[in-house]
Amino acid sequence: MRQLFPVELDDIDLERRYDDAQRWPVASRPHVTVSATVSVDGAALHGGSPPAAPVALLRQLSDVVVIGAGAVRTRADETIVVDDGWRARRLARGQQPVPTLAVVSDSLDLPWSAPLLARHDGEVLLLAPADAQARSAPRGEVVVAGDEHVDVTLALQRLFERGMATAVAEGGASLIGSLARADLVDELSLVVAPALVGGALAAGVLGQLLLDRPRALQLACVVEDDGSLALLYRRAAAPAPSAAPAAAAVADERGAEVFAAVAEDLDYPMLIVTVANGDERSGCLVGFAAQCSIAPPRFMVWLSKKNRTLRVACTASVLGVHFVPAAQRDLAALFGSETGDRTDKFARCRWETGVDGVPVLSDCPRWFAGRILERLDSGDHVAFMLEPVDGAAGEWSGQLGFQAVRDLTPGHGA
Repeated sequence: MRQLFPVELDDIDLERRYDDAQRWPVASRPHVTVSATVSVDGAALHGGSPPAAPVALLRQLSDVVVIGAGAVRTRADETIVVDDGWRARRLARGQQPVPTLAVVSDSLDLPWSAPLLARHDGEVLLLAPADAQARSAPRGEVVVAGDEHVDVTLALQRLFERGMATAVAEGGASLIGSLARADLVDELSLVVAPALVGGALAAGVLGQLLLDRPRALQLACVVEDDGSLALLYRRAAAPAPSAAPAAAAVADERGAEVFAAVAEDLDYPMLIVTVANGDERSGCLVGFAAQCSIAPPRFMVWLSKKNRTLRVACTASVLGVHFVPAAQRDLAALFGSETGDRTDKFARCRWETGVDGVPVLSDCPRWFAGRILERLDSGDHVAFMLEPVDGAAGEWSGQLGFQAVRDLTPGHGA
C-alpha cells in the first residue's frame, strides 16, 4: 500500500504526484484536495490541532491554501509554516516559496491581528463578493468572486487565472460543503483521529449539509500515523443516468405544474424560526411546517438550503418556532425579505434569550423552543424534527397566512 502521509516529510514520490497534479486536465480551475479531520465517531474536528504530517504535506505541496472565514476565526492561532528545506523544493518546482493563503468571506469581518493572517509571509488573497469590496481589509488583496455571496466556482477560476494549479481546502464545513455541492472536490484527505466526541447532532465534514446526490469517491490509500488513520479518496466517475421514457417525463412535468397551481392558492400559516450557535444568531420566515406526532409531541419545520439560517441550524441543538400574529406583517417582512448576511435582524426587533440561547421574539406571543431530533433532506429544503421543550401560548387575534405575504421577495431567493 503506497504511503501518502509517511512519518518523514521527504517522500519524493509524493512530490512527483503533485507535480503531475499540476498537469491534470481540470478546465479553468485548480485541482482541489479537501483536507479534513474527524473523530472515530464521525464528528468534524475543526477547533483542535490536526495531525501534523497530513496537513503539513498538503500545505507544502499546494500552490494555495483555501480556508473559510469561520475556520479562520476558530483556528486564528495557527500559522502556515514552511521551513527552508521545503521553500527550496517549492522554488525548484516553480512554485512560490510559501503557499498563497486564500480566505473565503462574504463580509470580510476577519480577525486581522490573528497569527494566521498577520504572520503569513506569503501572498494573502481575500475571495469576497462585490458587495464587500469597499469594506476595510488591512491585510491582503480583495479578489471579487460573486455579487452578494462568494461563488466558489468563480473563486477557483480566479485562483487559476493567477497561475495556481493545486489547492488544498481546509474548511470549515460551509466552504467544504459549497465545494462538494458544486462538484469541485477532486480529492478528499480524511484523517480519522483516535477520539470519541459523541452527540447525535455532532456535525460532519460538510456540517449537516445534505447533497442532492452522493458524490462517488474511490479510496486511493490508507496510512496509520501515531494512532490516526490518513485516508486519501479521489473522485470516481459517476455512472451515466438512465434515460426515463418520454411518456413518464411528460407525466412528471404535468404533475409538477398541477401541484404548483394547487399550492399557490393555499394559505398555510407563516412562522419565524430562530436559532443561536454560540455568538451567532439567525432567523427566517418559514412557510413549510406541520405537527407530525401527538404523543409524544413532535413538530417539523423545513428550512431552505439557500437560507443562512439553515447553515447555523445545522450545528445547533434547538430551534425557536414563532407563530406570527396577523398584525405582525412587518415582522414577517423583516425575517422574510432581509438576509442575515447583510442585516442584523435582531437589532430591528424586540427579543430575549431562551433555551440554549435561542432568540425569542417578543411580538410573537405564541412560540415554542424545540430540540432537534432529526434532520432529513427533502429536496430544496431540509426538514427538522423538533421535540418541544419550552414555549408560551399567549393570546392573539389570529395567524398570519401565506397569502398575506406572498408578495415578499425572499432575502435569499428561496
